[in-house]
Amino acid sequence: MGEEKFLQELNETCLILNPSYEAARIGSEIYAALRREGKLINDADILIASIVKAHDAVLVTNNEEHFSRIEGLRIAERGVKSLLLTFWFVEYRK
Repeated sequence: MGEEKFLQELNETCLILNPSYEAARIGSEIYAALRREGKLINDADILIASIVKAHDAVLVTNNEEHFSRIEGLRIAERGVKSLLLTFWFVEYRK
């Protein structure tokens, strides 16, 4: 499957959450809290978490180690995560 087709299907099957002023504000709070606690994670993960929180969404990730440091971030449970990722992979392979 070509990259363009993959991106098109990804766009059709996933909800794309965009950054916003609110996400930037939340991101700065996350950064400050993690820095204060000495538990910083990379900027990309902070951006992802801030967008998820700004949209009051649930994050599906395999990187719980980093994201679990962020207070108030909802992370999908392992069973749900496995089901979602398996479903997406199966659909993607069709």
